[in-house]
Amino acid sequence: MKHFGNKHLCRPPRRSLNLFQTFFIVLLAALIPACLSACGFLPFDGASGIREGVEVVYNPRGIGYIPTAEQMETARAIIEARLDRQNYTNHVVTVEKNHIIARFPWKFTEEEFDLDRFIKDLGNIAYLSFQDTDGNIVMEGSDVDSAEALQDTNKGFSNYVVQLTLKPEGRAKFAEATARLVGQIIYIYMDDELIAYPTVHTAIDSDTCAITGMDSIESARTLASQINSGALPFALEPAEVSRLG
Repeated sequence: MKHFGNKHLCRPPRRSLNLFQTFFIVLLAALIPACLSACGFLPFDGASGIREGVEVVYNPRGIGYIPTAEQMETARAIIEARLDRQNYTNHVVTVEKNHIIARFPWKFTEEEFDLDRFIKDLGNIAYLSFQDTDGNIVMEGSDVDSAEALQDTNKGFSNYVVQLTLKPEGRAKFAEATARLVGQIIYIYMDDELIAYPTVHTAIDSDTCAITGMDSIESARTLASQINSGALPFALEPAEVSRLG
């Protein structure tokens, strides 16, 4: 496999509560949430903190089989990444059986953005491309069969890599590109986001290759998931949209 890189508290004595004190505590407990809600501090969703927003249930589109758990997790990760890029830091994206559920904040008084379009774009299949320094596409996500995060110990120390397994047509494209781009960078984009930029060390004519120089196994897994998302054979369509808040 060839490589191309980059804290005791003192407690007061306990006292019994009389009926008035008990009634006062119950009343206070009932009033606090209402006050907080009026002041804007009470979240709608205790897990995500979303006070006003949207819940979207996505289903795989245009496939005649049940997607694997790995494929669904990859699709979940790509939607999460897209929300992150749109600065929706207060979101929750989960997989439930064969559905992906996304919850994110949205102000329904917002008129500048098209919510329906945003929801649709969020579920579109990710476009992965490998480009040279001139912006020419030398390989696409559909040319990659799989990507896997691995720990390489061949040289006596841990080196985290992402191993790519290429399809036959991908191998041919990559062989031509790496022979031409030795010593240069291949830029890997997911949609319009640059996710990696390894340097080609040698020409690679093989079914497998590896992106080296990963900081940790976690970063390797993240990159592998992103690359796999570009190789998914299906998009996601919104089956149900609900208002939160």
